[in-house]
Amino acid sequence: MVTLILILLESIMLCFILLLSCVIGIANGPERFTVFYEKDVQKSHKARLHYEKGGSLAGDCDAVTHGQ
Repeated sequence: MVTLILILLESIMLCFILLLSCVIGIANGPERFTVFYEKDVQKSHKARLHYEKGGSLAGDCDAVTHGQ
């Protein structure tokens, strides 16, 4: 019986930790929450955000994707 209670408490704590990390990540903005994705996805996301803010996809995009 004690083992069952410990398993339930552990699962509730893990769910809470996961929920908390998602809430913090979303609160900081979805563009900062891409830390969990691969580098290629992060680069394309930064380039898309740059384009949406009025930048061009031709030359400015390379500077953004290479972190300059």
